[in-house]
This record gives sequence, structure tokens and C-alpha cells, in this order.
Amino acid sequence: MTVYALLGGDVEQVPEQIACAAAIASRLKMSLTGLVAMPDPAQAAVFVAGPDMVMTGSAGIEAVAKAQTYRIKALRSAFDKACTTLPSSLDVEFVHQVGSVALRAAGAAMLSGALVPPRRSVETVHPLNSAFDYVLMEAHLPLVLASRSAGPDDTCIVAWDGSTQAARAVRLHADILRSYDRVVIYQNTEKIRDSSYSSGMADPSILRDYLLARGCSVDIVTSDEVVSKALTKVAADHNAGLLIMGAYGHSRLGELLFGGTSRALLHADAKPALAMAH
Repeated sequence: MTVYALLGGDVEQVPEQIACAAAIASRLKMSLTGLVAMPDPAQAAVFVAGPDMVMTGSAGIEAVAKAQTYRIKALRSAFDKACTTLPSSLDVEFVHQVGSVALRAAGAAMLSGALVPPRRSVETVHPLNSAFDYVLMEAHLPLVLASRSAGPDDTCIVAWDGSTQAARAVRLHADILRSYDRVVIYQNTEKIRDSSYSSGMADPSILRDYLLARGCSVDIVTSDEVVSKALTKVAADHNAGLLIMGAYGHSRLGELLFGGTSRALLHADAKPALAMAH
């Protein structure tokens, strides 16, 4: 099996993305694959020839193919350069696939160790935003958004509120979670006070017992602070490289509509990487 780094957008993002994907691959004892997916130029070359006419032609197809070739070379170069800093024991590969970017990304996420798109793919203007949207919100597959900064990776944080989304995130990222020596469960105390919430499943001891039975070393941290700020602080205090969380929201007319906590963490500049499921 392999861990996929879904490449696209600015090449400046590639080093941090490869570092994150390589760390996961090393933990899982898997290979690392840099994946570039682009549509068939013949299907992508569409231009307006007049106010009422849309046409394709050989010139348009050739222009798209040329632009894609240039982009693939740039991403390949950035990938190769980033891989020079990785351990020689880690097998790496670069692949280019033709077809729907969203479907290719979903296919990579299905049976791999992880799919790691760049952090900025959450932005609507990013070339991989449609793939991020489709994988997470439509196909309901897990992904790991790369951290924007490197650093210690000693601990995994789990944001737990007893919801279906949080439970799916834990189950779908179970292999990565078990690879950490230490897991910290973060619980917002407001959820515990509300006994009707998730039929009592918000109690962090439920998840603690689940993880202990699977050989994890577990601590529980509670707080009544704003969840996004508290999670960022807990991650920094515990040198956490990964935060596992459920994604709250939906996709409508191509626009991702997230809840407040998810939205704040998605756009945060600091660590950690975000392992998500919806």
C-alpha cells in the first residue's frame, strides 16, 4: 500500500505536503506516491467562439496539453526535490493520471494509507478544491490536510464530541492513530454538561476505553474555551503533529459550507495536520 500526496496548485506547497505524507508513510511502513491528476485535454479545451456558441478545436486542445505538460514538469521537479530530504529506506514514486481530478483523488483515498492534499486546497480558488470537496463531502472518504509548518510529531490529538462524524474520523484513520505512541483526547466540557447530546456518547472515557483496548496510550484534556483555539493550544502544548476530527457542514452548488470549528481549523496557519472524515 501507499500514501498519496495529491499534488496541484503552487509548487511552494509541495515540500510541506511531502514532509507530511512521508511522515505518515513512514509510520505506516508504506511507500509514498506523488499523484498529479489532470483532465483529458480534448475534454478540457472548451472556448467561447461567439455570444451563442461554445466550440473546441485542435488549437485549444494543443494549448491545454502544453499547459498541462508544463505544470506536470514543475510539480515533478518540486516533488523530486522534496524527496531528496527523505530517508533512503522510503520508496517514492511520481505518477500522472488522466481523467476527472475529483474521481482520481477519490480512487486514491479508497484503499490507500492516506490521501494528503495541500492545506490550501480548502480555498475555493485552489485547483484541487473540487477534489477536496468531492472526496470529503460527497464520497465521504477520509483525507489528511498537510500541515503548513514542520515540527515535532510526538502526539495525535482526537477532537471528540460523540458525533457520527467524529466516530467516523477515528475509525477511518485508525491505522494512523495507532501508529502514535501517545493519543490525547480533547473534549469540550459544554458537551458533557448537555446529557442529551449524542445520547451520552460525548463522554471522552468511552473513546479512551476504545483506544486503550487497541494498545494506545491515552490522556484526556478538557476545556470550555472556544473549541478551535483550545485545539490549537492543546496541539502546541503536546507537540502534536496530527489532529483527527470530524468535518461538519455540507457541499452546496460547489461551495463548501463548514461549521465554525471546522472552518477555523481549516484556515489556521499553525500545526497540526488535519485528518478528517465527514
